[in-house]
Amino acid sequence: PAGLEAAGVAAARGHQVTVLERDDQPGGRLRLAARAPGRQAWQELIDHKTAVAEASGALFRFSTAATAEGVLAMEPDAVVLATGARPVLPALPGGDLPGVATVDDWLGGRFKPGRRVLVVDLLDRQPALTAALSLAQAGHEVTVVTAAAFVGAKLEPQTYVYLYQMLLPLGAVFVPHLQTIGFLPGGVATRHSFTRAAGSLLGFDGVVVAAPGQAEDSLFDAMQDQAFTLHQAGDCYTPRDVEAAILEGHSIARSL
Repeated sequence: PAGLEAAGVAAARGHQVTVLERDDQPGGRLRLAARAPGRQAWQELIDHKTAVAEASGALFRFSTAATAEGVLAMEPDAVVLATGARPVLPALPGGDLPGVATVDDWLGGRFKPGRRVLVVDLLDRQPALTAALSLAQAGHEVTVVTAAAFVGAKLEPQTYVYLYQMLLPLGAVFVPHLQTIGFLPGGVATRHSFTRAAGSLLGFDGVVVAAPGQAEDSLFDAMQDQAFTLHQAGDCYTPRDVEAAILEGHSIARSL
């Protein structure tokens, strides 16, 4: 979303814009998020931003991975990096155990858990709840654990109320006040948010983790001290939400 916004705004302001897109279609991880229940509108946002950029004259090169050498060969006046973030598991003991995966792994079809699934929410936003909903709708028994006072604590009320109304009739169980401090076979090790008492949640066939991504900033490091101006937009600067990414892409494009 940061790259699409930057491309559309820059092209509309008269710049000659080329977008290098690694995949065969735009959107990045937002396209994956659009697969979750109730989030199909993200695809509409991608389609709209792409159409605006193309109508303004931006040229898209799909299936083209950006490299420092390739970018330098284009002799640009400015480069906006919007390379996003990589989904990673938190650096906790047991993260390499089989049966532990990210939300991206589940939504992308790379993880096939068994019947009982524990969703570990380290974000307290929408990814854990929408992953839980898609799991529940697929027939899994779902438990969501968070260190916060309640699951989805950083969401606006209308969003978590809607997701609760969808999840609870499907038998989802919410466990607040438990910090995940490690992964165990069939579950997680925990610490109570207030009493600090150690414990565990066990008996699960798979664990899906909603955690902050890791900024993909290798291109930024490789292209320092060049003649062109270099910018980072969105999660490649630091992982945040889509609103922040779009605002950053917009602001950078207007500054060129």
